[in-house]
Amino acid sequence: SRGLGDVYKRQYFFRAWFYFDKVKNYGDVPWYNTVLNMDSPDLYKARDKRTIIVDSILQDLDNAFLYLKPLKENNGGNNRLSKEAALIFKSRVALFEGSWQKYHKGTVFATENVDPKKYFKAAVDACEELMSGKYSVGLYGNSSEMYGKMFGQDDMSSNPEIISVSYTHLRA
Repeated sequence: SRGLGDVYKRQYFFRAWFYFDKVKNYGDVPWYNTVLNMDSPDLYKARDKRTIIVDSILQDLDNAFLYLKPLKENNGGNNRLSKEAALIFKSRVALFEGSWQKYHKGTVFATENVDPKKYFKAAVDACEELMSGKYSVGLYGNSSEMYGKMFGQDDMSSNPEIISVSYTHLRA
């Protein structure tokens, strides 16, 4: 049976998701890693630099990766969070931030003294881990024909490449 500890372990992923959405929309935001009370002075703290937030997001995804099960061991199949989902999301966050820092360098939107290669390397490392053969991804090969087969299906419920999907629109 799943204990309350499993819920807390998945929270790393969801906190990363929440903060990534904030970084994309607002840039610098305050980072909180403790529970706040209504009278906590931290409620009024200034925004932290976006790189502090993104580095914390990547750390949360590393923690989620440690605690989550691989897709093939997941009871709920591709409707549950998995190690693969954490790696995929980590690569997305790191690629986004690396690109942001690279193409906004020298503007008011970039963070000073940040090397975007750090984030690109994190994206590449996550993808290489994902493609290492330990995980249930890439079942259709690399050709464009196989790519079309994977995403051209009318019913993707049996497709392990899909993390979560709803089929209610297919019912008459």
